[in-house]
Amino acid sequence: TAQTNVMTVRIASGETTAEELESAMIANKDKLNMLGIRTVTVLQTRGKSDPYYFSFPSCDGFKEDPLRRGMRPTFHHLLELGRLTDNYALERIKAVGRNVQIYVGSEKTARRNAAQVVFVRGIT
Repeated sequence: TAQTNVMTVRIASGETTAEELESAMIANKDKLNMLGIRTVTVLQTRGKSDPYYFSFPSCDGFKEDPLRRGMRPTFHHLLELGRLTDNYALERIKAVGRNVQIYVGSEKTARRNAAQVVFVRGIT
């Protein structure tokens, strides 16, 4: 059966690291798969600041996806990052706004010294 469920977990203000969260996800991978969980998103509140997000997709064995870090759960799909990662090795560049993402990509199929491409994705 296809996995269709998305789990969102909220953590009240604290200093939980991505590594600690990833360890918990991997330790419970069998249970998450049994429940048909496709992605676990952890929302960490930070007082009056915007919340911070961590995403753990099942296709990566519930390891954290650094390209999605700090990104609202739906942004990955809206920005079509799945399509980009199929063809490019991406590195995320820090952006000023949270609705704009900037990536530098190198073609995965290219030989040595592949030209780099800058991708700017935004949601208005």
